[in-house]
Amino acid sequence: MAESLARILEGLPGFGPFLGVWASVLIVVAAGFFSARNTRPVVALRNNVDRLLGGLVAAILLVMVGLSGLQILLRNLFESGLLWIDPLLRHLTLLLAFTGAVIATGAKRHVQINVLGRLLKGVARRIGGAIVAAASAVVCLALTHASLQFLFEEIEFGEAVFLGLPAWIVAAVFPFSFTLLAFRFFYLVFLELAGEAPPSGEEAGAHERLSREWGAG
Repeated sequence: MAESLARILEGLPGFGPFLGVWASVLIVVAAGFFSARNTRPVVALRNNVDRLLGGLVAAILLVMVGLSGLQILLRNLFESGLLWIDPLLRHLTLLLAFTGAVIATGAKRHVQINVLGRLLKGVARRIGGAIVAAASAVVCLALTHASLQFLFEEIEFGEAVFLGLPAWIVAAVFPFSFTLLAFRFFYLVFLELAGEAPPSGEEAGAHERLSREWGAG
């Protein structure tokens, strides 16, 4: 499998052609999902994916807490430890970060500097939000291209990270996650243009504060 993947990545085009192809594919897929966003299959798929991602985050956290506690006990009680736990925890942290980023992007709770949201209103605000989402998708595709090159190098080196696990399997998290992020940003473009984008974390916080103030009044 690694050799087949290496042959595919060896012919990886430059960023310009790569961006043209992958952006077109993701835009078409995002447009298809957007047009069918209220149908039962798409709603069910979206809910199942969200539950899967949430379950993955919970499972990763549980494993990390368990392994960290085990390592602490081994070091304090027996002055030893399992060598593979520390590198595994580092890679689980990476996986947790990417999974959380995908979840946050889907809910528009990712880290952002909401300058346009403060200055623009109405249609201009929606267009500005769509432009920012599109630019974010392009950045994610640039990172996807770079991570695919990194993945090819890891396959060529053939190193193992822990317990004999090839390093390229861990590196495959990068292009997969950045592609998912790019797709979610392209989908957000359509939501922004339609005025259906969820509120950002800052906007949701402001709405909650206003609700509490009105309720208290």
